[in-house]
Amino acid sequence: MPNEQPKSAAGARIPVKLHRRVCLIQTEDAVLAEELLARKRLSQEVAGRLTDRVLLVRPGRVDAVVDELQKMGHTPQVVGARSLTPPTADGLWPKADS
Repeated sequence: MPNEQPKSAAGARIPVKLHRRVCLIQTEDAVLAEELLARKRLSQEVAGRLTDRVLLVRPGRVDAVVDELQKMGHTPQVVGARSLTPPTADGLWPKADS
């Protein structure tokens, strides 16, 4: 309509979906994220790529992801509820249900 004022970009609404209790992999750079996605076992556990350095892990698959990262020689830093349980004597994180 001719009498309507155009909305400025600052006043525009963007639909946002908020998720709680998700597992993310944040890498140092985009190349490392690509290397992780190239690994078949690990890529099956990734639900999506949020940015060039952040991967979204499928629900309930954090243990499989941590295990696979350790097999690849990485030492993942686990932050959040899982980090409340210290690693075992061998340096590995216990399974979530133990």
